[in-house]
Amino acid sequence: MVVGGLVAALAILIMGVVTILRHRATLREEVQTARQDLQKIREMGQLIQRLPSGQQAPTEEQLKNQLRQMIESQGLQRSSMNSNVSQVSKGQEKVQVDITFNSEKLVDIFQFLYQVEVAGAVSARVEDLQITRPYSEKEVYDVRIKVTVQRPSQGGGER
Repeated sequence: MVVGGLVAALAILIMGVVTILRHRATLREEVQTARQDLQKIREMGQLIQRLPSGQQAPTEEQLKNQLRQMIESQGLQRSSMNSNVSQVSKGQEKVQVDITFNSEKLVDIFQFLYQVEVAGAVSARVEDLQITRPYSEKEVYDVRIKVTVQRPSQGGGER
């Protein structure tokens, strides 16, 4: 009887230790997962901080003026600049500015594109880019750039 009681106590003790070890292993996995999640959250926080501020998207005229200033400051000569606003969805409109350059150096165009796309000099994105080389003997290019920004509708109706 005493031996049976010792065996039962030993079995209960072993089951308790096994249960504790299982819970410990599960807890380690959960801690590791939580650490990975925390690292992902920190990385996302850094990405969010690098996003442009919540500034208001420019209007059609503001976008054109910002682009004109950039073009002038970089010494580019635009051939034309046309703009339009179209309704994208209910409450959203797309402001689009088409800029054409003739006989410009590619490095100057890339500098302009860098300022728009990467440096965030304008709160807009280049949607379309067409580059042609009209003269094979010269290192100048004709370029058509479509710069767009999506913003909340101003009037709420179709334009």
